[in-house]
Amino acid sequence: MLDQLKYKFFLKALQKRQLKVKREVRNRSFDDSVSFLLLFDCTTEERYNQFTRVYAALQLQGKTVHAVGFHGLHITPQWCMPSLHVEVIGKNDITKSGIPKSKTIDDLLLHPFDVLIDLTGCLHQSILWITTLSAAQFKIGASTEKCPQLYDLTIDSDNVVSQEEVMRLAHDYLNILKNKPI
Repeated sequence: MLDQLKYKFFLKALQKRQLKVKREVRNRSFDDSVSFLLLFDCTTEERYNQFTRVYAALQLQGKTVHAVGFHGLHITPQWCMPSLHVEVIGKNDITKSGIPKSKTIDDLLLHPFDVLIDLTGCLHQSILWITTLSAAQFKIGASTEKCPQLYDLTIDSDNVVSQEEVMRLAHDYLNILKNKPI
């Protein structure tokens, strides 16, 4: 009962903030996209290492990358390395209703990234908050659930697909949408 009440409060706050979001939807090929916001899973060291490989590959291509990871613990695990462009959030970084408290997150929501890519494959409340309120021009997500209103492009997957595979599929689909070779 208490969880349902918290979730209703979360949805009400989300809907209220969503009314203020100004977002211009624009599709670009992967090569033409310059700035990326990645949402990633860092619940295990293996998942975090998958993300770091994706992050490094994008940086090697000259892309501007910001990222937000969710670990779900009270204390940041030793394998998570927050940096200037990588924010990790856990239970202490969100309100009781699931809303991220970080000022950095609020700043990221206002920035019109070319592409937001949700690598998590899950809809945790903090990820839902960021995805819904982001001003990113194109949103891609991997989800087993139907989220047509959440993403501009949904990659049908289950949680066993690696974050690297989701990134590869996002790269391919962005190029397909603009008739570019894969």
